[in-house]
Amino acid sequence: MGPFSNCHQITEILLPNSLLTLNGYSFSSCSSLTSITIPNNVTSIGDHTFYYCEGLTSVTIGNSVKSIGSYAFYNCTGLTSVTIPDSVTNIVDSAFDSCRGLTSITSLAITAPTISIQTFHDVKYGGKLYVPQGSSGYDAWLNTDQYYLGYYNWTKVEQ
Repeated sequence: MGPFSNCHQITEILLPNSLLTLNGYSFSSCSSLTSITIPNNVTSIGDHTFYYCEGLTSVTIGNSVKSIGSYAFYNCTGLTSVTIPDSVTNIVDSAFDSCRGLTSITSLAITAPTISIQTFHDVKYGGKLYVPQGSSGYDAWLNTDQYYLGYYNWTKVEQ
């Protein structure tokens, strides 16, 4: 388990700018954690980092993060929107699985990060995917096969 796993009283954490990675399970099951800002020096969010953080409503992902690990935000049911910086190239299996409140994803990358079939499994129906004008690769995210955003009737909005 991670250093802060099961710390149910923690509502907010200030991470140091010197932090380079968030290891797996770091904050798993911190059910009262409501917001987190991932510093700009962090390059990866490990597997299960915010697993079962149901109270998490606000996440700011730093602009150096390249990958988001499996189950990183699993069952963060309070999360309604997330912005993925253009530095992210890979979002692993089930990263946002069971984020049932998630209705808005903004991805800032011109070329869509790679995802897997269950990256967005069990999100809310009818959400919006905001992407840069002229971007490519996001049609894969909107595939209507089981568990892609298209399966949940999400629509893409270019901005």
